[in-house]
Amino acid sequence: MSKYFKCTTNKNPLAYSCGEKIIFTVTAKENCLDIPCDFIHWKIAGDDGKFSEDLGSCKFGEPLILETTLDKPGFVHLTCTAFNENALPDNSFDVLDAGAGAGIDAITYCDTVPDDFDDYWNDIEKLVADFDYKVLLNKPITDGVKEGFKAFDLRISTPEGRPASGIVTFPEKEGKYPILMLFNGYGFAGAEVTCMPNTITAHFNAHGFENDLSNIMARKKYYHDIMKNKNGYGYGFDPEENASNKTTYWRNMMIRNLLGLKYIKTLPCWDGKNIKVQGGSQGALQATTVAA
Repeated sequence: MSKYFKCTTNKNPLAYSCGEKIIFTVTAKENCLDIPCDFIHWKIAGDDGKFSEDLGSCKFGEPLILETTLDKPGFVHLTCTAFNENALPDNSFDVLDAGAGAGIDAITYCDTVPDDFDDYWNDIEKLVADFDYKVLLNKPITDGVKEGFKAFDLRISTPEGRPASGIVTFPEKEGKYPILMLFNGYGFAGAEVTCMPNTITAHFNAHGFENDLSNIMARKKYYHDIMKNKNGYGYGFDPEENASNKTTYWRNMMIRNLLGLKYIKTLPCWDGKNIKVQGGSQGALQATTVAA
């Protein structure tokens, strides 16, 4: 059994009220026994727009304790990733993916299709189809790439300014392969190298910024600097951007994703038929709309 994190909450994780303190208690385990973990990179993202991340640790009898609240009905997402003394991910640990909800009985949804729905998406698809993109970066990557694979840090120009930014990995062996596109959940994270047998794997970040920052502290500073501007913590909730569905963060994110796919489909090693998309939370939104 690999090493893993166990997470508990101070009450039923689906029974919190809005504004009530949510306490996550995280311990490191191996074969069901407690073990220490000196370097844990944790991230908490809530549906109310709050986001936080930092480094922590857990020792015998000293778990990592994280607290947050939700200001409106919804969910909060916690991830914990173990790192080693060289500031690289410790692959002997499974990544913790946990969460809790507050006021979930009050969560509502809209099942009425807006009158301009088809026109809106048709305009986006036409914009992507007509745009003559340029490859701004196609840099080979070797760190973290398994034997028998090639990987490239990729950036593609877009009409909205920020590039489509991802890491593409595929087998060195000549052949025709399906495409797998991967997307992250809400938060600031670059794309990562993912080597899948007999597959072109394209992992795109939502924001159009740098990938392949292997040192956790350099990555943390880079993302923190981005977060200080208006598209930082709580991105996508800017009232000015959301005054029109033509200026939202999400529209531009989808344009970046679709142009990334447009380029990936030009790779000679694509089988010309099969495309799979995958992601959780915000990544599920990206995957669903790309699939559509």
